[in-house]
Amino acid sequence: MPITDLAPELVRHCLSHLDSNDLRNTSLVCRDWLEPSMEFYWAEADLYPYLDGNVLKDLDTLLGSNSHIPRTLRGLVIDESEVENDDDDEEDEEIVQRKQWIEGLSKILGHFTCIKRLTIGALDLTRFPRDIRRRLLNNISVSETLVIRYLKVAELSDITSFIFDNPQLRFLGLGSIEIAKPQDGEKMAEDGGEKTAKEDGDGASNDKDLNLLEDDHVVKLPKLKHLVSFTPSPIVWTKILPRLKGSVVEGLRTIVTVCKDPKVVSELVETAGPSLLSLAIGMYQEGCRFDLSTTQSLVNLSFDLSSYPQKEALLSDLHYTLTHVANPKCIFINTGPGLCEADMQHESAPPLWEALDAHLADMEGLEQVTFTQVISGCLAGIMGIPGAGNGGLFDQFRGQLEDTVNGLLPRCKEKGIITIKQILGAWTSSAFAGVDMPEE
Repeated sequence: MPITDLAPELVRHCLSHLDSNDLRNTSLVCRDWLEPSMEFYWAEADLYPYLDGNVLKDLDTLLGSNSHIPRTLRGLVIDESEVENDDDDEEDEEIVQRKQWIEGLSKILGHFTCIKRLTIGALDLTRFPRDIRRRLLNNISVSETLVIRYLKVAELSDITSFIFDNPQLRFLGLGSIEIAKPQDGEKMAEDGGEKTAKEDGDGASNDKDLNLLEDDHVVKLPKLKHLVSFTPSPIVWTKILPRLKGSVVEGLRTIVTVCKDPKVVSELVETAGPSLLSLAIGMYQEGCRFDLSTTQSLVNLSFDLSSYPQKEALLSDLHYTLTHVANPKCIFINTGPGLCEADMQHESAPPLWEALDAHLADMEGLEQVTFTQVISGCLAGIMGIPGAGNGGLFDQFRGQLEDTVNGLLPRCKEKGIITIKQILGAWTSSAFAGVDMPEE
């Protein structure tokens, strides 16, 4: 039976069970099989572009004006950290490499207008010609996951629609976003040549620069469920997170954030509170105390307390927050090495730990209090992955933390709710120590 005689729904159902190799084979059966096979193939494909001359030739063929490749792509990772900058002293070969990168990435993003999962590891849009950078990202729709680790722009309007206009987006991860200002220093690509621009710190800019992000731009993120802010980038905290309010965040299930501005965090949590199931807050400055009484459905609650006891007020902030929360099922507290150093503890600490112990032990519905240690990837690369039976220093770290916590929280120990875990990488990516985050 020809495929054209089958119901489209049946064809899609059959193809949805095939892997990429099978889809390549079905696309070769005949022309009628080509289009539906390619649609599923590219919808489940991931691209990690490293663009050179040979790849560009292939892109010209694949993504040209007569291309039959669908415009939906499952995953794309953009990371230009290994692409050389076009400074005055740059070699000709490196200049060519950057031009190839700009040309190739423009072709990819010009073709694939719907991407399910997009990760920007590092991207400097100021290196792109003005006419390209203004449409490069704003024309893309991300349907599931958008993660920005480092992004540099000439104007925030270059990414306004890209961030705020994604009606299908479910996961938004925000790292460092910077603005380059047209001053002496670093070069910015422009039409017909180049002009200079100077970066002023991590996303720092004057009020005029910040106003380039239109305050009246409608935020369209109705399906957003998970929000992560993993750096204290000023642009993120002054011009992006404050716009995520009202109906935009009422359906959030997860918030994981460092706390650069307690007021912004409070507003987010207050609005999203009734729907929140998992909340993680990095406490790095005094004043990180929150009333979480609206989070009636909260299951997982996590804090990064690694700056304690160097910042002694954080313990008081933690105690206040935990006494103003409903009844989470699991609590996670990430610690730094200073917690295990007796000579670093302050005189005010013992009564606070005693009060915290009593409150946690009496908290209804609390099943687990997990204390975590973050092990850096560099250290793990040298000594092996924690928990892999390699013993040694990692076991010492764990043992010291366990002894310290059992001494600070004797009632919780007696109740059997304390656990110790070592996690690999950054706290923001493991704030719940591997525990599944509920969706509903």
